[in-house]
Formats: sequence, structure tokens, C-alpha cells
Amino acid sequence: MMLYLSVFSFVFTLAQNTTSTISGTTSDADEVLPGAIVRLTETGTGTTYTTVSNQKGQFRFDGLRPGGPYRLEVSFVGHNKAVVNIKRISLGELYSCDVKLTAGNELREVIITSQAAAIRKTGSSENFSAEDIDNRPTIDRTIQDVLAMSPYYTGSGSFGGRDGGMNNYSIDGANFNANMGLDREKMPGAGTPFALEALEDIQIVNSAFDVKNSNFMGATINAVTKSGSNTFRASAYHFYKDESLRGNKVDGEELTAPRGDIKRTIYGLTLGGPIVKDKLFFFVSAEMENTPLELHQWRASQNGVEDGKNLISRVTEADMKKFAQDLQSMYGWNPGSYNDFTGDNKFFRLMTRIDWNISKNHNLTLRYNQTNGKKDNLYSSPGMGMGDGRVSVYSMVFDGSNWRKVDNVYSLTGELNSRFGNNINNKLRASFTFNDANNRECDASFPCIEIMKTYDGDGKNHAYMSAGYDPHAWLNGINEKSWNIVDDLNISLGNHYLTIGAGFESTVASNCYMKYGAGYYRYASYDDFLQKKAPVAFAMCWSLTGEDRALSDVTYNRLSAYAQDEWQLNPRLRMLLGVRMDMPMYTNHRYENPSVANLDFNGKKLNTGEWPGNAVMLSPRVGFNYDVTENGDLRFRGGTGIFTGRFPLIFFSKMQEGSGMLQTSVQITNAANPLLQYLAGGVRTPQQVLGEVVPNLPEEQKKLFPAQPGAVSNLITVDKNFKMPQVWKTTLALDWEAPLGFDNLFTIEGTYAKDINAITAYDANIDMDKATAKRFDGPDNRYFYPGNVEKRIHSDNGYAYEMTNTNKGYSANVMAQVKMTPVKNLDLMAAYTWTASKTMNSLQSNQVENAMTNLPTVNGINIQETQNARYIYTPHRVIASASYKLNYINDQMSTRVSVFYSGQKNGSYSYTYNGDLNNDGMSNDLIYIPASKEEMNFMEYTANKTTFTVEDQKTAFWNFINQDPYLSKHKGEYAQAFGGFNPWYNRFDLRLTQEIKVKIGKQVNRFQLNFDILNFGHLLNSKWGCAKSAISAAVKPLVVDAKNRVDANNQPIYKLANYKDSEGVTKLVDHTFDIIRNNTNCWRMQIGVKYIFN
Repeated sequence: MMLYLSVFSFVFTLAQNTTSTISGTTSDADEVLPGAIVRLTETGTGTTYTTVSNQKGQFRFDGLRPGGPYRLEVSFVGHNKAVVNIKRISLGELYSCDVKLTAGNELREVIITSQAAAIRKTGSSENFSAEDIDNRPTIDRTIQDVLAMSPYYTGSGSFGGRDGGMNNYSIDGANFNANMGLDREKMPGAGTPFALEALEDIQIVNSAFDVKNSNFMGATINAVTKSGSNTFRASAYHFYKDESLRGNKVDGEELTAPRGDIKRTIYGLTLGGPIVKDKLFFFVSAEMENTPLELHQWRASQNGVEDGKNLISRVTEADMKKFAQDLQSMYGWNPGSYNDFTGDNKFFRLMTRIDWNISKNHNLTLRYNQTNGKKDNLYSSPGMGMGDGRVSVYSMVFDGSNWRKVDNVYSLTGELNSRFGNNINNKLRASFTFNDANNRECDASFPCIEIMKTYDGDGKNHAYMSAGYDPHAWLNGINEKSWNIVDDLNISLGNHYLTIGAGFESTVASNCYMKYGAGYYRYASYDDFLQKKAPVAFAMCWSLTGEDRALSDVTYNRLSAYAQDEWQLNPRLRMLLGVRMDMPMYTNHRYENPSVANLDFNGKKLNTGEWPGNAVMLSPRVGFNYDVTENGDLRFRGGTGIFTGRFPLIFFSKMQEGSGMLQTSVQITNAANPLLQYLAGGVRTPQQVLGEVVPNLPEEQKKLFPAQPGAVSNLITVDKNFKMPQVWKTTLALDWEAPLGFDNLFTIEGTYAKDINAITAYDANIDMDKATAKRFDGPDNRYFYPGNVEKRIHSDNGYAYEMTNTNKGYSANVMAQVKMTPVKNLDLMAAYTWTASKTMNSLQSNQVENAMTNLPTVNGINIQETQNARYIYTPHRVIASASYKLNYINDQMSTRVSVFYSGQKNGSYSYTYNGDLNNDGMSNDLIYIPASKEEMNFMEYTANKTTFTVEDQKTAFWNFINQDPYLSKHKGEYAQAFGGFNPWYNRFDLRLTQEIKVKIGKQVNRFQLNFDILNFGHLLNSKWGCAKSAISAAVKPLVVDAKNRVDANNQPIYKLANYKDSEGVTKLVDHTFDIIRNNTNCWRMQIGVKYIFN
């Protein structure tokens, strides 16, 4: 007797999914077999599910834990019993096992083993099992390293040409987004809230058309944690790296900077097993990470002579010592060491999980995790209105000014999966996540002081010594509380599988950012500081709430409902038809400033007192999967529909912060400002300034220091009709299993996403009639603004940014991939992806105003055109992986070699003028690329005693254009924003695992020794694997003199940028790219050991 079994795998991926599904049809040679008894057992836990096939012979099991193995048994009167051993099922997949029985003895059992791992889906997704995660060469050991194995990954957490800050992350169904999105962080816990050892499966969904998917633009990343079983299992592991485990040559040249004393250790363990056999199970993961490090390696000089290659500053030890002594004697404050900059990076990660088989129809999962982290950071940000860092050839700082970033995450999730008869199942999930993030602590309790001094190298004034509180760290911190509840009811009706669901999510996020909250003083010289003369620059910020911290709150709620029909039209065609409704709601108080609420901006009133309305966002979708060849070897799949996403709440929080109702500040950089004279007499805290200085100021000056809410010069607001971002995505794909005699899958897939509601902004306080009244003459005839103040509608006010929506923009991808296992234990993968993305504004900043200031344009920020998205790091990407395991000595030992290759561009950049060409107050103007040398308009100038004539600059710039891969192809055009890409580079990462089996009694344990080597090619040859980037003189090749923007013919005039070569000779820019000469281009190694108890 024979059993004919065909296993097909249809995958309809679920957003925030935590489980998997197995379905199929029972039949014999003549007809389907209704009433067959189908039993599914998870062999590790003994969990058993039983159902009876319906009138069409169909059966289905939902709510299954990812992993396995599983045992499927099919029994029917007068037929042989069939048993299918399924090795593993992946997160979010629906496996269809169609079983064809033959007549025979019911007691006879035929066993078929199936990997059941073919991925057949509607849209685009990728799964990575615990084994895949373990085989990935990684040193940072973050989830982002795993995500980079996706063909759609384009760098820095971005997928499919979309902003990585608008992805959605969930762990066991719980929201694990960094909702505030500060500093573009993707997940809480400094981006690593879980140990990789705790994860069972990670799924990346780019465009699956199940209506349960939502809350993302580029991708939703779902992960589930490991669970216990009937067998006690444990592991203990340790990973180590230090500065000796990396290369120190780049392109054949030894790096001159000292290696430093940096090392990292990770200790971890996992433990899982039964509490009650077949009933109750537990799993625990705990990990400690510690990285003692040097925050920087710069040192003060002995004689005032700098040596940049060896990290020696021009600042002398004697000056730093005297500065410290004077601070102590004058103000009783110890600024700390000037030659010891050690710190720590410490993290603790804990995850516990309980799985309870309450009954044969009800299963409950509870998961708790916490992450506690502290990381010391260097006070290095530039001073107010300056571009120099605090630690460099020019300047030094004390370690008492460094700050510590504290991140704490606590999360609890519960999920109940229930079955009611053969046709109804329900999933109820609730979670709560508390994220206490980016809280900055600083030992200094003293205002920031900056001492200036002329640098002999360029004759310019630079910061020389700094002390005091980092202005960015003062009382800075984020607090997020997020909870959600979701219920999905599924009903099986023959060829129709209906889903009805609803959910509610609430996030309360608050942020405190009070830059210059401790005060900021800049002195022209050290003598001025000693004599307590007036500073040449000053800033302070203070709360108007009556509390020390001015918290900016946002409460975001989202109500969701959806319905869907998964329809099996015939054995070859399955479709998804669904619609989803999301209604975002902002329920906290928004602070309205009466001083700006009634301002008229040329007939337009800005919404300054309300959050956007509760707009209902509809997302209809259709998906399909068609078996072209009837045997499942070739499938055509795809879908189309609307997806509603999310955005960083920091944008709304900053609107509260900048309302003038919570805090205010004074910032003065003009040394001639008369207010500075009243600040002579030494350094004071903001509270002392308000109490001792302000009462003695003239009335006009007093207005700058309000004690009550209501004053504001700049404004950021949001359109009252603003909507959450939405895109219309369409995917078409072919999957082909070639008749090669081994497992393989060839895929070609294309996705196009059109923006419906993208996010952008504009400045309502620009009078466009004034802005566009005048143009330059000549080939570059862009608008010539009257000035930053003169362009304003209300000259007493600064910018007035309004965040709004646009439907302009799109992304497109084409991906080709092959996966195969040609021989046992050898897994191969290769993929190529092309990505394009256009947007009106990439908004890559914590603040709308910074995003607008840094927006590259030709005619100003209010005359926007679609531009290349900044988050496209490479338009072309090739990845490949190979993993092979060799067993020997009677399988008592094994060696696994895993290699991951990536080839791609090294990021994008824009060609802009160095300075403000169009006089709009912003230095973000895209250059005009001359069509010929005659169109160039230079002025003669001298730099470092070298004079460059007009003709010198014309010739040099024309040669520069011709050697540049972008400029040479776009002569006579304006440069495109982010149109330039750094050169292609190739990297090979290697993981080598040596395993030895250790038999103790009846138990066989395993000892593993791991070596992770990143950029392995560089280990073999220091010229390999080296990335290049554009030099600063190349991306800003034309320097604008603010006093001489135009010549007598009203044409723009400029200077060609120069740079110093390795010999210190000043040259006109003559090349675009240089090899990055630091240790990021060097090979790195990590050593790990692991002991696995089975």
C-alpha cells in the first residue's frame, strides 16, 4: 500500500504575529475524506491539538508555537494511518499539508518526514530561525545584525527604501518601538532590549497583505522568544573582544592613533524545561554585558604643539592644570581629570517566559523582560554657533563634563489561544511596556564654560578649553508607557476562512530637553575668564512650569478594527480580501501660546492649540497566491493595498517644548550685544542670573527673561488635518522550485509604494512674494532672497514651521534571490536588490526645525521638489551567505563555517555650497554644475599663504567635475539632493564554530568554541574591504563669501574649496573620495565559548 503526500506551504503573514498555522486537505485516490481524525502534537512539549476534517476534507490548526518538531497524524476508517513528521515551522507561516490516503489496515502506520519550510506567500517577507541567528557572524550581537541579512535592508534599519524610524518592532506581540524616536533609535534599551540567545524566530514583513499588518511604512519586524519543553535544557556562554583583536592597517598603512584599552565581555545563560510535564513550561534568559572603555584618546601637549595623527592637542597640560585650579579657587568646583577619560558601557538583559496548556483547547503564554543599561559618553558636541568639537587638535575638556546615558525597559505580555470546536479559534493578547530611555546624568553641576584662543594653523579663533555641564545633557530624558490589547476571532467556513479583529493601543510619551539649562559662557580669552569680564557668547534655558524639568508630553492612542476573508477559490488559487480601519487619537493637552495664536501669515492662521483630529484611516487590501504548474513548483503571487504607518513622536513633543509655555531660553552669539555687559562679574547659574542680573536690566532687556509662559519667537506646529503616513503598496512575484534534485527556491519580486500621506513641512513665516522677487542672472538663475529677516512676514518672529502631508513621493524595489541546499548541511543564499526612493523631505532629525534647516534645496525650503531619500544608503545591494557543517569522529565533533557577504555603496551625500548662496539664512543650497569652464565665476583668494587665481580655480574645478562619477554626468544641471553615493565596497564576515559532544551518563552535552571575524578579507589583505567616503571639500566644493555673493553682473561668485594633503600642503580640491583611515575599515574578531546542556 502506498501513501501519497504532497506538502504545500502557503504563507499569509500576520502583523505582530506570535504563532503559526498548519492546514491541509484529506483525500484518497477517488475523493476528499470528510470526517477524518487529524491530530497534531508538538513533540517537545506533548501539546496535542485534535480536529476532524470538514465536508470538503479540510482541516486547520491555528495558534501554534513557532519551532518544533511537530507530528501530524491522519486517520480514516478503512485507510492506512498517515504520520507526517514536520521538523520545524516558522513564525507567521501557514503550512498546507495535503494528505492522500489509500485503502488498507487502519493499524498500519506510514511515516513521512517533511521539512515543510518552503515559503509561499502573497507579499514580501523573510524568516530567520534561532539556527540562522546563531550562524550569523556578529560582534555587536544586536537584532540589527540579523535584519541586515534581508535583501531589502538598505542600511541603518531601513527597508525597501523607507525611513527606518517608521518601521514597527514587536516581541511576542508587544510593542517594542522606540516610540519617541530620539536620535533615530529603533528599539528601546539602546536598541538591544533582548539577548539574541532568547529569540526563537524573527520575521521581517515588507508587504504582506493580511489586514492584521499595520503601523509601518518600510517593514514590520516580529520576533518570538524561546519556550520551555518537557526536557530540561540550558546553556552558558561568554563572548570576549578587545583592541588586540582587530587590524591596525588600512590600505597598507599602519594607523597612527593608539589602540587604546577597550574590551567587552558578555556573560549569559539560558534555562528551560517543564514545571508540570505536558502542561506547564518555563524558559529564562539572562545576559550581562560590560565594556570598560576610553571615551577618547586625545591628550594635552607638553609644549603647545599639536600632533593630530597621534591625538595630541595644542592645549597644554599646564593650561589645563591651571584652569582646574582656578575653577576650584574661584567657584569651589572640581572639573575632574584632564588625562583620564575612562568609562563603562553596562547592560543587563533578563527574559522569563511561562507556557501553560490550560486544557486541550486553551493555551496561555506569559512573558516578562527587563533591560537595564548605562553608557558613559564624551562631552564632545560643538559650542553654540560653532563647528569645532570639544576634543580635537584645537581643544580639550575635563572628564567631569562627560555624561551617562541610562536606559531601562520593562515589559509584560500575555497571550491566550483558544479553540472552540473544529471551526472557531480566538487569540487574545495584552501587553505593557515601560521605557525609561535616554536619561542623561552628568557629574558636573556647573555652567558650561568655553575659553577661546586663536589657532596658529589657520589664524582663526577656536575653542581652546571647556569645562562644566554638557548643554545637551541637562535633565534630559524620555519616559514612555505603552500598552495594547488585541483580539482576533477566526471562523472556518469551508473554502472561506474569516478573520474579525479589533485592537487598542495607548502610548504616553514625555521628553525633557533643556539645552543650556545649566548656563553657557564663552570667553574671548583666559584672561577675560580670570578677570570675570563679560562673555562674548551666552545662553541659558529655564522652566516656566514651576518645576526644574519642563516635560513635553504626547498621548497617542490608536483604535483598530479589521475583517478579512481568506478564500480558497480552487486548489490552485487562494486569495485574501480584507479591509482595516485605524483611528489615531491625541488626547493630552496641547499648550497654546496666546502671543502667536492670532498671527496672520498672509491670510493663513496656524493651528497652535489643537492636535490633529481623529481621522479614520481605511486600508483595503487584496492578496493572492496562484499555483501555476499545479504541483507547486511555480507560483505567482502578489497583492495591492494601503498601509497606515507611524512616525517618531519626538516631532509632536518638540512642538510642546517650543510652544513658549513650558520653557524658554536666551542665546546670544553676537559679541556686540549690549546684554553681555550685564553678565560680567563671573559665572552664574540660570537661577542666579534670574535673581541677581535680570532685576538690574533695562526694561527692553528684561523682556528677554520672562518669568511667565507666553513668549516665543519661533514656532513649530501641525496642520489640524494632519494624518498618519499612508502608502499604497503593490507587490508581484514569482517563486520557482527548480527540478534540481535538492531543495531550492528561485524568487524574483517587485514592489512599488506610492505615498498617499507622506510627512513634510514648510515655513509659514516666509513671504513668498519677497522671496521670489529677484533671481540671479546667468546659468544659475535661482531665486535670490532679500535676507533671513527681510524674507519674513512677521520680522519680529523667526521660523513658523507647520508639519503637514503630501502625496508626492514613492519607493520601488526589485529583488532576485536564490536559496538552496545542494548537499546535506550546506545552505546557500544569494540575492540582488535595486532600490529607489523619492520624498519631499527625509526628516532625518529629532526636530522639525533641524530637518528643515538641513534640507538641501535649490530655491529654498518652501519651494520643494521630490528628492532622493536620505535613508537610501545604497541603490544596489548584493548579499550572499554560505553555511556548512562537517561532522566527524562518529559525529562526536563538528566544524561549522558560516560566511556572509555584502556588496554595496557606502552611503549618500549632497553637493552643496559652503555658505548661504541664495541669502535665505540657510546653508543648504545645492550647487549648480557648470556645463563648461566659461560658466564658472571664481574670485581670487589666499589660504595658508597660498594664492589661488581665478584661472587656477576654473581649471581645478573643471578637472574635479570630470573625475567625479556624479558631477561629470550632470553638467549644466542643479545637483540632486543625496544624488552622490560613496564608492562600492565588499565585505566578507566569517563565523567558525568548533563543537565537541560531551557525554555525561545518558546525557550528551555540547561544548562550542566560536570565532566571529568581521571584514575577513581585510585580515588577509589590508587593501581589501576598505570603504571610501567623500571628503568635506568635495561635498562643499564652492565657498560663498557672505559679503560678496554676486559680481557686477548679478551672477553668483565663489571660491573653490581647498584641503591639506598628507604632507600639510594646501591644495584646491582635486578628488572626491578618500579611504576612511580609521579602525572601522579594519577586521575585527570576537571569541566565544558556549556549553549546552541537553
